[in-house]
Amino acid sequence: MSLKIMNIGFASDLKPTAKLIYIAIADFANDDGECFPSKSKLAEKASVSMSTMKYYLRAFENLGIIKTEQLYRSNGSKSSLFYKIDIQSKNLEKLKVENAYQECRKSKIKKKSHNVTVPKDGEKKENKNLLKVTIQKSNCDGLESSYINHQSLDEEEVAKYFADFYSYLNSIGVVATKSKQMHMNRIKANLLKGHKSTMENFNDFLLYQTAYDTAQESNTA
Repeated sequence: MSLKIMNIGFASDLKPTAKLIYIAIADFANDDGECFPSKSKLAEKASVSMSTMKYYLRAFENLGIIKTEQLYRSNGSKSSLFYKIDIQSKNLEKLKVENAYQECRKSKIKKKSHNVTVPKDGEKKENKNLLKVTIQKSNCDGLESSYINHQSLDEEEVAKYFADFYSYLNSIGVVATKSKQMHMNRIKANLLKGHKSTMENFNDFLLYQTAYDTAQESNTA
């Protein structure tokens, strides 16, 4: 634990989530800013989701606030990351960190090799009105594949995507059998905790949504 570096975090104007993550790293670090906690330990200590934590770590790294190096076990398999906090960094500012965070969250289109069918001109998904397009997969440079393929969502992401995702689920036959509100609440909880089949449906929804948007752009061009 480095109280010196933790105090730098406390004194910063970072937003609460970013500040918690910075302080969590400092809590593992020595006074030289060096530590090697697992990502799950960092997320637990900062009380944030793995998704949010990884985006902020990438933002910190892009700004030079931290540097990371992959550690390996004796058998050659990957271990945790080695973290080095730059306590002299001039980029530990709310605006810079939030801009870097949002930049990392923005999707970058990357072609994927298979096709899906999407409706023409905003019509509902029916076999007679389908258009085949090559779907695009969202990516964020530098993030490992398990992260690009969402494993769970944080509350902000659930709020952003849920209405469209729930409509998508209904369109593929996932509907409430009793209380719609209870059904929605259960799906929200599954997104937050990373329920396997729910996240598989969510990743399919993202691919479908990207393909749909691409098709709409093509139709209006």
